[in-house]
Amino acid sequence: VPADLVWSVMKTESGFDSSAVSYKGAVGLMQVMPHIARHWDVMADELLDPAINIDVACRLYKSMQKQLRLSKEVSEYDRAAFTIASYNCGASRVTDARNLAECYDEQKNDWQTVSEYMLLLSEEEFYNHEAVIAGRFKEPHITIAYTNKVLKRYEHYKTLSRNLP
Repeated sequence: VPADLVWSVMKTESGFDSSAVSYKGAVGLMQVMPHIARHWDVMADELLDPAINIDVACRLYKSMQKQLRLSKEVSEYDRAAFTIASYNCGASRVTDARNLAECYDEQKNDWQTVSEYMLLLSEEEFYNHEAVIAGRFKEPHITIAYTNKVLKRYEHYKTLSRNLP
């Protein structure tokens, strides 16, 4: 996972506060949910350790990439966007939106297009579509805003990194 992306998620999730705990129970720098960490035999209290928290978050990020099964033709930007969105809401929501885009002959490999279909997943006509597996997405706007914020920060951090002496 690119370091600039890790920094971007960390800033967005916790503001670099390793002791942060969200109202939903996400813990640490990368706001990892304890039930997710258990997949890698990490207990909730261990998530307060920055190294462990970042390690679990990176494992989760890589797991999301595998679940998405993106083709090589997906751009680096869109690949990052889909994976960041999956980190926030789960790969099934992103897959549903990509499937819908494809059903309506739209670009399933373009984040902007897919984010529009994510919004539609809150409407009955779309969440009941045969291409949708996860069902209704109650707050897609939160995931879209989160993803766009992380992406903007990621691009900024990459620019800063390139300009270091």
